[in-house]
Amino acid sequence: TASKEVQGVYVYPFSIQLQNISYNTMLKLFSELEKNNRIIQADQVQISPDKARPGYLSSVSLSLKTFVQP
Repeated sequence: TASKEVQGVYVYPFSIQLQNISYNTMLKLFSELEKNNRIIQADQVQISPDKARPGYLSSVSLSLKTFVQP
């Protein structure tokens, strides 16, 4: 969709949902998102720990958006 704030820029929303990953894997994912050459904005982040396995997450849900200029 066209950005309301910046003319000629489009907003591309997307989501990532992961299950049963380690905390370290989540940190690596966040690090890779930060290193990306595109601006990525997080709208919502939900993290649920795995109560049976310390250091693991039962689910991670990210609502993100990036910006593109055709």
